[in-house]
Amino acid sequence: MQEGLPTEIIKGCAQDSQGFFWVTTDEGIARYDGLKFTSYPGVVHSNYTKGFLMKEDGQLIFFGDLDIYNIYNKGDSVKFNPTCNVARVSNDSTVSYPKYLYEDSNSSIWISEAQSIVKLSNGAMSRYEFGTENRTTQFLRSFAVFEDLKGTIYTSSYQGNVFKYNVQNDSFEKHGQNLPSNIEFAEVIGKQLVIGASNGLYSSNLLESGGFSKPKLIRAINTVSFVKKVAPNKLLVATRGTQHYLTDTLYSEFQVLPYSINNINNIYLSDENDIWISSNEGLILLRENLFETIGSQGEFIESATYNSESNLINYATQQSLFEFNPETKSSTLIRSTPDGYFQSLESTPQGLWVADAFETLLLDGRNKKISFDFREQGRFVTEIAADSQDNLWLTVPGHTYAYRVTDTMNLIKYPIDLGNEGVINIIKEGKDGVYLGSSGTGSYLFKKGSAYDQFENISIPIHFNQNENIEISDLAFTDDAIYLASSIGLLKYSNDSIVKVELDKAFSNLPVRSVEEYANGKILFANAFGLILYDPENDVADLFNESHGLSSRTISQNGILVTENMEVWVCTAEGLSYSTAPLTKTGKTKIPHIVEVKVNGTTLKSTNDIEVDYGSFIEFFVSSITFPEKDINYQYRFGPDDNWTNASSLISFTNLKKPGDFTLEVRAQKYGPYKWSDIIKINFTVDTPYWMEFWFIATVFGGILGLMIVTSLIVRTENRMQNYRLQILVNEKTAELQKANEHLEYLNDEKNNLIGIVAHDLKSPLSQIIGFAGIMKEDPEVKEHKKFVEMIHKAAWNIVSMIDKFLDINRIESGNFKLEMENLDMSQIVNEVTDQFCNKADEKQIKIHKNISDQVLVETDKEVTKHILDNLISNALKFSEKGSNVYVGLSLKNDRAIMHVKDEGPGLSPEDQKKLFKKFQKLSARPTGNESSSGLGLSIVKRFVDALGGDIKVESELGHGANFIVELPLAS
Repeated sequence: MQEGLPTEIIKGCAQDSQGFFWVTTDEGIARYDGLKFTSYPGVVHSNYTKGFLMKEDGQLIFFGDLDIYNIYNKGDSVKFNPTCNVARVSNDSTVSYPKYLYEDSNSSIWISEAQSIVKLSNGAMSRYEFGTENRTTQFLRSFAVFEDLKGTIYTSSYQGNVFKYNVQNDSFEKHGQNLPSNIEFAEVIGKQLVIGASNGLYSSNLLESGGFSKPKLIRAINTVSFVKKVAPNKLLVATRGTQHYLTDTLYSEFQVLPYSINNINNIYLSDENDIWISSNEGLILLRENLFETIGSQGEFIESATYNSESNLINYATQQSLFEFNPETKSSTLIRSTPDGYFQSLESTPQGLWVADAFETLLLDGRNKKISFDFREQGRFVTEIAADSQDNLWLTVPGHTYAYRVTDTMNLIKYPIDLGNEGVINIIKEGKDGVYLGSSGTGSYLFKKGSAYDQFENISIPIHFNQNENIEISDLAFTDDAIYLASSIGLLKYSNDSIVKVELDKAFSNLPVRSVEEYANGKILFANAFGLILYDPENDVADLFNESHGLSSRTISQNGILVTENMEVWVCTAEGLSYSTAPLTKTGKTKIPHIVEVKVNGTTLKSTNDIEVDYGSFIEFFVSSITFPEKDINYQYRFGPDDNWTNASSLISFTNLKKPGDFTLEVRAQKYGPYKWSDIIKINFTVDTPYWMEFWFIATVFGGILGLMIVTSLIVRTENRMQNYRLQILVNEKTAELQKANEHLEYLNDEKNNLIGIVAHDLKSPLSQIIGFAGIMKEDPEVKEHKKFVEMIHKAAWNIVSMIDKFLDINRIESGNFKLEMENLDMSQIVNEVTDQFCNKADEKQIKIHKNISDQVLVETDKEVTKHILDNLISNALKFSEKGSNVYVGLSLKNDRAIMHVKDEGPGLSPEDQKKLFKKFQKLSARPTGNESSSGLGLSIVKRFVDALGGDIKVESELGHGANFIVELPLAS
């Protein structure tokens, strides 16, 4: 709370009727609005401000060395009005250096000065002098004023001299009973006058007949500075030192406050029963925790269990087992195992069951009655749980079994179908059987009902988890659902469905390690934020963390224990925390205030009658002025018909694009057992821009309409002229295109004639060359020329082959290609063509493998089919290395004949496959025996296959050969 304070020297603290906090310091007065401190240095005449007086009518007054002011707080602004004149020198109308203010039962205000007191009553001022013998030696304390049970006013000087006010004479008379000397504090608490002096704490009883008894020393405490009743039967006694005390109103026991605070000047109890301490080292908040903690700091509590018969709690750290008595609040060490590992506890009628590493023990007090050793299985026993039949259930992660110890101490194991990655994490008895939670995909929840003797997988597919793999750490049971603590949040399993409990994002998306049923169907669960109480009926959650006394937010697996009387015990990383008070909502959060409004980054002077321009960026800073200020949820909406939207203390809207009057409703909820606050409403107006006004829209619409009419006339005229010009141009171009088309048809006919003539004229002489070369090859007299003759022969065949392919392409494109279809046995054709390539395959040491089905009838052209297969086998041999294999096959599939030719050649890249069946395409692969390739073969094959009504495709991967597949329809 020091952030934003002008100094650490705090003299007093109070709240005004709006709930804002005010502090007096040695550097002036400051206000806290829940978000920041604001100082008012220009208000006071002296920075040494001292304290406050809250009048019965709710008016807050502050005073200092040269100031006494009424505070009028409007939330977004503050007004200070002088209560009376204050100066360094007093007179009949001026107070000097006030040190204390008191309002009596008649609403008169009494002001202490150095050696006098002043009464303000109905605008009149009276001063009562007590002489230099009663002059204070203190800057902060002088005269104390109090009333007895009859309403008589008394005042006591710093020296302890007491004076009684005589109403009739309007004067003070010396009283026969004095108080101790060097009084720092004197105030009526209940029916006692409590006195704090330099040598101790005193108490005096107020008498029914009036007056008070002789003060009695309660406890010798050095320099008691302030005493405050902080609970119905509890007092906080503050000193000028660093040690302070809590005591009951009977003073039967004094407890040293476990905090060192230097020099407490004042104590204030807030509306929420928070204790605010004004000290020389700042403003300090002290509150009674909802949770208490046992165990040393830093001790991770593994497990806890409750014995309903003895009303004792057993809890364990890793190596130590304790027994805790809630009545005496004392712990007793039961067992210590330096080499062990306590992981789970369970109280049963037979005694206390303990899972210690590999061993499960039954203890009777400190003595071991029986044990089960799982050391041979090589895994720790991590969870044990008792059922209503006095059976004990055990889980051993890594095993595919659940174990049961019967009431006769027999060990029975049950196989669990966990899948490949399942691990048993938790086992508990539910409403209708024993349930087991594990991890894995589709095997996270199992059940064994009372009617059968095995565990059944009752997991439901989880569609809202992308990975599907979850881990169940704990289970809780209500009348209509099972709640699962999982690695993806809190899950609800009911009616053969599973859903994720969606709350605040921070609560919903974190792993949950522990869950337990609480009162009236509510659910307690734990994540990284702390302990969360979830109300399924209203779909709301409350968070409990360190600000409520929880020792740590880190809570162990299955680490929440709820006793039969609804006490909550939480196993944390910093000890065992517990609450005997209900966690359900008992208080109401303070109504929030609008402390600041900014429009486009500029702070408005007032938060009332707000008007903003259309499209502005508006920010509302809200605060409920409660502590800790970060542990508050805010929500807003526009009107009662809207849904509430979660927000922080800053609610902002960008580019408000709807003009009109708005009412923003805001509410707050403090973490813990607190209800939502009342709603605050903020009215504001978004101005309508000129361009949304009716006159502007009408003007623009009229202008647009006129422009459209003029434009339409111009466009219509221009279209007529343009159509006329276009028609002339179209006629001219049509005539030109007709002439060009006739010329192209003439050229195409010429091309076809030329191809036919050239092919015919070339083929005849080349055939003769081939014939002569063949004769020369066999003539022994020209053996020395045999090599060259072979080359001539080969070249001539290549020319003939190319011309044949060229003629085939020409026949197909010219439309002169005609099929002679007939029903044929494809197996004969495939065998015949394949056998023709045996010699060529032997030359390259390639082995041809045949897998040809019999009696495959196809309606096809015989010569075209041979041509297709010839090209494919020729290519396979052409692109295969020596010693490789070629596979030729024929099979039936549905109503199709499937031929395939597969090689072990270089394969085809994706780029090659795209241009494979086009004319004159050269691919990246090259023949392995320097064979020629025209780039026409596969294009001819594709056209032949299409003509036969079939399909061709290739399956290939670069470096792994190619498989050409031809599908042809079967004969009908």
